[in-house]
Amino acid sequence: MVIASITWMVCVADAVQHAHEHGVVHRDLKPSNILHGADGLPRVTDFGLARRLATDTTSGAAELTRTGQVLGSPGYAAPEQA
Repeated sequence: MVIASITWMVCVADAVQHAHEHGVVHRDLKPSNILHGADGLPRVTDFGLARRLATDTTSGAAELTRTGQVLGSPGYAAPEQA
């Protein structure tokens, strides 16, 4: 059971890393957005709040959200959003 849970979490982390490597930030990752695939592996779903990383050419910083903007599910939000 523990090994299966660890394997699932590694798969989810790999999927999120893959999205990041391709310039996509999910912004609403939570248990209900991880589905069990027919092959037994997890699937990260619901990219409705996802954002493509676009590098600002003037500052070199990625612009994701406006300051103070709250996104995602409150129960799974980062503490600094509270």
